[in-house]
Amino acid sequence: MELTRFFGTVPYAVVGGEFTPDRGGSLVIDLHVSTDVETDLQAPVTRAGLPMEFARPLLCGLLEQPSGFDVPAGSLRVDRGVYSELSSSPRSFQTTGRLFRAVLGAMAHGADVESAVHRELEN
Repeated sequence: MELTRFFGTVPYAVVGGEFTPDRGGSLVIDLHVSTDVETDLQAPVTRAGLPMEFARPLLCGLLEQPSGFDVPAGSLRVDRGVYSELSSSPRSFQTTGRLFRAVLGAMAHGADVESAVHRELEN
């Protein structure tokens, strides 16, 4: 999931992971936090890894109840993250977490992903 805007300020947040459904009754979120943040030599203001500064708001966003379809029971492992020292903020990672959950829920229920994203952004 990558959050960017094409006008005005450009919030930047990239996260990735894997969702594994199961028959249990709950969603388990495993969020990996990076202490070793690497510099991308092509874009020196971009860093690979997810520092605690952005992990907490990302988790808050992942825990928000989406307005559309929710993620079924299972395990969500978020183990990839990239941020910009100039364009990332806690709010951009919280929004990305909220959108990540909405997209997973839409995909799990066979719903239109783009509509799910627009619905979340309107709230």
